[in-house]
Amino acid sequence: MKVAHVGDIHWGLNYPGPAPDSRFKDITAAMDWVADRIIEEGCKLVLVAGDLYKDARVFLERASTEIAAAYNWLYKLGSAGIETVVISGTPSHDPVAAYELSGVRSC
Repeated sequence: MKVAHVGDIHWGLNYPGPAPDSRFKDITAAMDWVADRIIEEGCKLVLVAGDLYKDARVFLERASTEIAAAYNWLYKLGSAGIETVVISGTPSHDPVAAYELSGVRSC
């Protein structure tokens, strides 16, 4: 069985850069490529080892964008029949509420 491992994605807005969302767009594009590669390689399981988000302080004006990006990535993998396990990371990066809104079930 092929297993993919990713971690420290740090999805978030307001990184330093030419625009507040430029780094977010880079991360999203990179993770779309990663998902495509995982699917192409025929992985059956993905382990996300924490720090899915940049900041646990989820601000209302950014939260929907950040959570939607993570949700869409997880949904893409799930739609391809790939089981995905997310391990909560650093408390300063991974808010439990954001995981719940992203569709991640805790166990």
